[in-house]
Amino acid sequence: MNKEEITKKEIDYQTIIKTHLWTAFLATTGGTLALFFNLDNYTKVLFLLLGIYFSISFLRDYFNKTVLIRKLFNELEQNK
Repeated sequence: MNKEEITKKEIDYQTIIKTHLWTAFLATTGGTLALFFNLDNYTKVLFLLLGIYFSISFLRDYFNKTVLIRKLFNELEQNK
């Protein structure tokens, strides 16, 4: 395998991870919003805070993957 094929495979792999991060973000945010409207004990407040933390983490990682994929595309274009 040459460098171009390896870069293409890496782009595919990173795109799959990016898709999973987006799905995790949506699921976590949905659950967090559901908890927000029903805060009657401290356990739910704890899970709300954890949900906010994980939602922000997933969104940050999603955008980091976007930047990485763009860098890989630029690297692929420079190697042609």
